[in-house]
Amino acid sequence: MSLLGALLIAVVVWTIGLIRSVRWQAFVYSLPIPITLVLATTSITVTSAQLFGVITLNVFFGVVTLAHHYLGWNILLADALAIGAYVGLSWSFGLLPELGFWWVLAGVTALWVLAQLLLATTAADPERERPGREQLHWAAKFGLVLAGSLLMSLLGGLLNGFVVTFPYSGVLAAIEVRRDIREFARHFARNSVCLLGFFAAFYAVQDTSRLAAFAAGWAGFGLCAGLLHAGERVLTARTPSPGADRP
Repeated sequence: MSLLGALLIAVVVWTIGLIRSVRWQAFVYSLPIPITLVLATTSITVTSAQLFGVITLNVFFGVVTLAHHYLGWNILLADALAIGAYVGLSWSFGLLPELGFWWVLAGVTALWVLAQLLLATTAADPERERPGREQLHWAAKFGLVLAGSLLMSLLGGLLNGFVVTFPYSGVLAAIEVRRDIREFARHFARNSVCLLGFFAAFYAVQDTSRLAAFAAGWAGFGLCAGLLHAGERVLTARTPSPGADRP
């Protein structure tokens, strides 16, 4: 990835650090900006490998959450363990024969639905006011984030097709949201279906025009995000608030 790509990733992570809402932090992270950068600067085409990559992205945050939130590891060690899990899982998926894109999409979507049902049975962390985090001067903080994004770009280049979904900004975002990593991971798991929409739309058009594929991919992401948000509003409206039936 170019210096410009690393700069844009640094902007994403820096923006996440400015947002107080964990829900919106996860949404900004889920935007397919790094994915678009990699696809735009390489000759890689979208295949079923990228769909498996969405799974590995969720595994990445799951490992960080387990190690940092539940086991009390330092966030840097948790990040390193999660990177190892991502690389190992990507390597394992890479050994599989080429599988039909739409069949894999159906399978990964089914896994997403199952994951949402499981998450629905666990209590979410309560919303709370996040204090400001500007402990460093913004220029110094941005410089550190930029250096980190350049390092992630170098690591991602070792993963062939899985380079598209490598957690370039995720490694740094996990550090930024470490106090709320469990809830961040929950929100990202829900938003990750939008990445499936991006890849599905991109795949359907990529043989016609690369530019049209990018437009279709972002449209697919936006459509899924809109439907997801509308569905959440309907569920929220139908869920009675605590004590609503009390006299």
